[in-house]
Amino acid sequence: MAAEESDLFDSLPDDLVISILSKLSSSAGCPSDFVNILMTCKKLNGLALHPLVLSKGSSKMFTIKAKNWSESARRFLKLCVDAGNAEAYYALLSLDMEEEERKFNEEFSNFFEIWDWQNHTRESLICPLEECQVRQSKKDVAD
Repeated sequence: MAAEESDLFDSLPDDLVISILSKLSSSAGCPSDFVNILMTCKKLNGLALHPLVLSKGSSKMFTIKAKNWSESARRFLKLCVDAGNAEAYYALLSLDMEEEERKFNEEFSNFFEIWDWQNHTRESLICPLEECQVRQSKKDVAD
């Protein structure tokens, strides 16, 4: 009996299944709504990754904090972006920005951890461009 049910599913035209999956991806309320389809069977996994299906994905399909994304999730987002999904593009951009901000904050906090505040003045903290401007303005005043 199970073989017959599988055969019935396999006999459905791919275009029909892609149409159904497109509706599902556009109305997905959370990532697991779509991910569960990917894990169901090889046929659904293959058809769910069709560019038409990926291009219709809702913004709720991509609502995961940056710290919870994996490399495979990033690749999935990239597939959606390549399929023309603007929501996926926004999610990937946001994810990249959060990652850059996290890296910057780590580097910045490391800077403050090793900085010897007692032996440095405010002037030593001026960036090189500001330092040149300060020197130039002191030179202009002296002239």
